[in-house]
Order: sequence, then structure tokens, then C-alpha cells
Amino acid sequence: MRKIIARHIKYFNVSIAGIPPDEACRMIESRRMSEVLNKAMQLLIEKSNNAPFYIRHLMHEHRNGTLSMEEIERLPKGVENILMDTIRKLLRGDEGDMTFIKLLITISKLRIFSKFLYDAIYERIAEKNKAEEQKKAFEKYLQSAGWLYSLSQYWREAINSAIEGRIEDRELAEMFLNASLDLMDAKAVIREEIEKAFKEGKINMIFYLIADAAENAPPDARMLLFAYNYFKKAEHVEAPGKDIARLSLAEHFFYLGNALYERKEFENSIKAYSISLELDDDAEVYINRGLAYAGQQKYNEAIKDFNKAIKLKPDLALAYISRGLAYAGLGEHDRAGKDMLRAGNLYTNKQRIEYAIRVCAWIFLFNIGEESERVIAGHILLLCFYISGSDSVNDIMEKLNEMGYTGKEVLRNAIERLERREESRWLIHIFLALLHVYNRMRERRENHH
Repeated sequence: MRKIIARHIKYFNVSIAGIPPDEACRMIESRRMSEVLNKAMQLLIEKSNNAPFYIRHLMHEHRNGTLSMEEIERLPKGVENILMDTIRKLLRGDEGDMTFIKLLITISKLRIFSKFLYDAIYERIAEKNKAEEQKKAFEKYLQSAGWLYSLSQYWREAINSAIEGRIEDRELAEMFLNASLDLMDAKAVIREEIEKAFKEGKINMIFYLIADAAENAPPDARMLLFAYNYFKKAEHVEAPGKDIARLSLAEHFFYLGNALYERKEFENSIKAYSISLELDDDAEVYINRGLAYAGQQKYNEAIKDFNKAIKLKPDLALAYISRGLAYAGLGEHDRAGKDMLRAGNLYTNKQRIEYAIRVCAWIFLFNIGEESERVIAGHILLLCFYISGSDSVNDIMEKLNEMGYTGKEVLRNAIERLERREESRWLIHIFLALLHVYNRMRERRENHH
């Protein structure tokens, strides 16, 4: 924590208890701190509850200034309290304070919001009780990427704590609670602002507002479709924020497709994935749409999507697994086997052995590929279950016996055959590695007894 404090002291150029930033940093790094600095550091750690954001926010407030010992002693404890202390300093003691607090609570409910939406919400809340100064002052606390803003999770949690009365400033807590009882519907504002901007031809902001709608739509699918329909209406126009809106819509239709897929609503999930792909060609979306087709047993359609995913990302192992299972669904086990071997090889080369072992499970349990591959895949699973102490050992052993895969000669012949095939050698690599672990475990047990 001391290193974090030193880093922020240096970055924001803040003197601590009268000690210049460079000197304070040297003391902290050398661990030979003066009595004053040591006391200041202990207080900062105590007040911050070891939260780096607390220190960053504090230093930001005192940028290029001095944080005296008296100020440190007066600091509130915990992130939510220091943030509320910042809010308290922005209040003016007039009716505009409630306007400002309502603005804070409203934007805290939004995932991401554009400057245009921020302004629109403020104008609707303000009416006669203006809080323009507070609104502008608070913008420096917003995370920004161009015209897009967001509140950090710390601010969201602090605002919720204030509403729920879990802050030290009781008067401020009451103001937040009262403000929360009379809030506008931010999603309704977004809809109205999109319609207004489109009607008035304000193309410079239309795409940002569409992005606002997409980012804040979940779980409302109708809101997402509303945003998409307006994007299509304005698609012929080149204006700022167009790619932001397009990619945001693509992302959230992908998430919608995933939610529908989980509920086994395959037809609707395919529609959502199709809109996402219309907006952005993405391998992962092709895979998921392919899985939805497979869920309907439309394996040929699924394979077309897996082919597109592989064309976009030739080293994406999941695409080969998915296509392999689709081929297995069609009874084309040779093709299925080739895809599974490719996937296992990719995972092994990337040191993602756990995933490669899952491929072994598909090969063995779904009877995919050549017999030699199924033999080694089965023994890999057996070793895994032995090592992990799983109850499934007996099930795998029973299946190996049933298939005639347990004899030493069968195992030796399978290894010799796979050694001659480059695409299958990863199976041997994993088998031998697991066998080594298993033998060491057995030796330790024997020595212990």
C-alpha cells in the first residue's frame, strides 16, 4: 500500500505533511521515513481501508498542492465516505443541490452514457433549479472515452451506500434517499432523445444516442430493437459515433443471443446472432449461431457457420470442436475425428491442457476418430480421474473393458500408430505426462506405507 501511495504522490505531485513529493517518495522507497511522514502514511492506510482508489481520488483532489497533517486527520474513512465528502463540497445549500443529486443517482444507473445524454438528463431534471456549476464540476470525476462517459464502480457503490444510509454524513444520506424516490426513467429519455434528434436532423449526436440505447438496453430486448431500427434508418449517413453505435449494437445482440440460447430458444437466438453478424463479422458469433443451429439438429447450417468462424480465425480451437460435433451428428465420424485432433493439437500447443483433455472426452465418449485415438483418449481420461480421485474412474474403466481397450498390447499398438501421425502426437504427449504424474503419486503412496 505504501508503494501505491508513493506512486500517486509522484503522479499527482502532492506534498505530504509539508514534505515535497520527490523527498516523500525517496523516504517511502528507502523505508527510512521521518516521524511525520510515517504518521501520515499510517493514517492514510487506516483511512483508506487499503483501497488504492481512495488514495488516487485524494491525490487527484490535491493535485500540485499540499495535503497537511490536519487534513489527513480530518479525512473520512472508506471510499464511499471520501467520495460523499467530495459531493458535499460541491453542494451550495440551495434547491439546485437536489437537482445535482438526482442527476448523480440517474447516471449511476446507466452503464455507459454519452455527453449528449448527460446533458439531456440534466436539462430535464433541472427545470427551474439549476445546478450547472456542479454538473460541470462533476465531469472531471467521470471516466471518459471521447464523447462517452461512465461512472466507476466505486462511485456507483458510494451512491448506493448514500441512498441506503450507509455513509457517515447523515444529512447527505437523507438527501440521497429523498432524491431517489423521485427519479425519471433514463431509458425513456434515451428513446425520446433519439426520436427528437432524428426528427430535427441532429446527425452529429444520433449515433451516440443509439449507442446509449444499446449499452443500457439489457435486459429489455425491445429497447435494443428500437436502437437497431433507428441505426438502420440512419445507416446511409456518415457521422461521428457511427462505428461506436454499430459495434455496441453487435455486442449486445450477441449477448441477447447467448441469453436466448441458454433458455433453449434456438430460433430467437439465431435471429439475435444474425443481427449481430450483420453489424460485425465475428468468429465467436458464428460459432454461437452454429451451436444454435446444432441445437435444432440443423447440422449442415451449423457447419457453414463453423466454416466461416474458421476462415476468420484459423487457430480457434472451439470452432473445430463445434464443427467436429456437428459432423458427428451427421454420422461423418472421419471428419469429426480430424476436427477434434486439430482442436486438441491447438490447445496442447497453447499449453491449455485442461481443454485438450476435454477434447479427449469427446473423442472417447462420442466414439469419434480412429480406434487408436479413442484408446489413448480413454486412457488419458482414466489417468485424470485416478489423479483427481474422481468417482468416475470405475465408469471409464468399465467402458474401456467393454470396448476392449485395456490390454497392454492394445495400448502399445495405439501409441505406435499415433507416433507415426503428426496430428495425433499431442494425445501421446498428454498421456505420457499424466502417466508420469500418476506413477510418482503411486511411488509416494508405496513409500509412505
